[in-house]
Amino acid sequence: MRSNSKVIQKVADKAEKTFQSIGYPSKKNENWRMMDLSNILSTQFIESAKQAIDNTMVSDFLIEDCYHIYSINGFLDLKLSDKLPACIKLSKIKDSDINLEDRFAKISDYRSNGFNAKNTSHFKDGIAINISSKQKIDKPIQLLNIFSTLEDNSIHYPRLLVMVDIQSELSLINQFICIDENMHLVNSVVEIEAQEGSTLNYSVIQKGNLSSNLIESTAVNQSSNSKINYNSFTLDGKMTRNDIDVKLNNDSAEINLHGLFLGSDSEYVDYHTTINHVSPNCYSNEIFQGIMKGSSKGIFNGLVNVSKYAKNTNSNQKNRNLLLSNKATVNSNPQLEIFCDDVSCTHGSTTGYLDEDMIFYLQSRGINKERAKQILIHGFAKEIIDYISHDFTRKFLNNCINNWINK
Repeated sequence: MRSNSKVIQKVADKAEKTFQSIGYPSKKNENWRMMDLSNILSTQFIESAKQAIDNTMVSDFLIEDCYHIYSINGFLDLKLSDKLPACIKLSKIKDSDINLEDRFAKISDYRSNGFNAKNTSHFKDGIAINISSKQKIDKPIQLLNIFSTLEDNSIHYPRLLVMVDIQSELSLINQFICIDENMHLVNSVVEIEAQEGSTLNYSVIQKGNLSSNLIESTAVNQSSNSKINYNSFTLDGKMTRNDIDVKLNNDSAEINLHGLFLGSDSEYVDYHTTINHVSPNCYSNEIFQGIMKGSSKGIFNGLVNVSKYAKNTNSNQKNRNLLLSNKATVNSNPQLEIFCDDVSCTHGSTTGYLDEDMIFYLQSRGINKERAKQILIHGFAKEIIDYISHDFTRKFLNNCINNWINK
């Protein structure tokens, strides 16, 4: 087996050639036609460097009852991070004992996405997390991706490779935090493999600043009888784009994909999801909800693809959006592509305003109008938060929602 460094360098060279050929996406690309990249493409970004921080700087973002791992500007800080149980192997990607020839840049495909190709050719450390077979740890791991620079217009290339081994169970929280007010471009790639009979509880929490831009590409491969509970939360940021691609590769794999996105002022939030039912007897349940105020704009584009081999597929997809102002918008596009007869698939989408009858009802119970609106907004968000099983993560997110509603 070749050394990891040689494997990475070979792939990086290919990815750089790909980027030189295809460049960043344009509006001619159907999946990117709604997104205005002009501000990013016209900015001269500087690659970020390692930076030391004190963990007290992010104490407000720490979730209780978790192991904490720190990555600053895309560089893993092992000294700052907690010691993990012996069954968890945490390392830079190049130091991982995961077979990179079979997995690095193989789960996620950089060949059709310029941002992915750029990350693959430019990332520095990256993080690899591997849990041994038939193991389960006592509490979740919280990965804090912290972005902080002295100068404006910094670009970062965080990368994460997660391997959940046979019949093991892992809970992982992947959090993105900008702790200054500088302009950042975070170009992130995540690759996840859930092996046979494994379970992954995976939550993403994205909290930028008024000048931050986050573009993340996540790819998931699932083997037979694996189960992933994937919860994604976009809470803040000038422009956020999430591409999530899930492949249910073997019999009886299951994905529960839930998302909540918030938009205020002129923020832009964009989710493109694809769930590929490749094999028989697989299950997918996808629910995304957006809450938009000010002149913010949201995009949900969800595709469920059922191959001709995927008999007994059971798939549900739903997108619901709540508009809190007349200037806020959401473009919703749930899609089904079915090439097999023996399936059960549903999808639907609704977008609207707060229910005036419910506001009136709460007022009749002695609650003032503003408080009634807050209760209904939080209740809508809580529908997604409650899919998380970890009490302290739910508590953290509920506090974030309260702060957002009241700001």
